[in-house]
Amino acid sequence: KFDYSGLKITPAKVAAGKQVEVTMRVRNSGSRAGTEIVQLYVHDVKSSVDRPLKELKGFQRITLNPGEERKVSFTLDKSAMSFFSTAKDDWVAEPGAFEVWIGASSRDIRLKGSFELAP
Repeated sequence: KFDYSGLKITPAKVAAGKQVEVTMRVRNSGSRAGTEIVQLYVHDVKSSVDRPLKELKGFQRITLNPGEERKVSFTLDKSAMSFFSTAKDDWVAEPGAFEVWIGASSRDIRLKGSFELAP
């Protein structure tokens, strides 16, 4: 059993072209050593085009002993916020709100947060 806690997303408002740091803690609360794959999904709240509800943007495999806790970090860059625009024939990162979901799978989301991409 793994417990997720302490989600931090910095900065809360990021300038175009800058990075967002996402960190959290994962603890093995079970009685045996185990491996967990921590997955990070991003959702563009108000996109001008249809985008998937959850876009997998990163994952990390960690092995923890019973009671052990570890900090897990992800860096989101412009590509994590972008989609390919057929109208512009280029990758586009639209300003606005983005949700960040962390979990063991797309159906097992344990932490949620958000940040804003400035124009």
